[in-house]
Amino acid sequence: MDLLAQRYASPFLILDEFIRLHQLHDFVLEVFNTISEEKIHESRWQFYLHKVFNNMSFGEYVQACEQQQVQDKGMTNQEIGNVIEESMKMLEGFKPE
Repeated sequence: MDLLAQRYASPFLILDEFIRLHQLHDFVLEVFNTISEEKIHESRWQFYLHKVFNNMSFGEYVQACEQQQVQDKGMTNQEIGNVIEESMKMLEGFKPE
């Protein structure tokens, strides 16, 4: 409710309307996506202001961040298996009391 109260004078009216239209789920998803994007934008802006000291514009910095996200594809099955194996080796050293 707090997220809606920050944006709308009376969130109950808009909630009632979306419930009446059977679109509450879509509305909630849209609000969360919008808030998430705003938080990402704000954190990028703050990082840019305080940590980016080269001659890069904010637009170039955002574009570089988005390209980096595309490159981060996650772990392969082999990498997951290796992590599990290493974790099991670490756990072997622990003995229950």
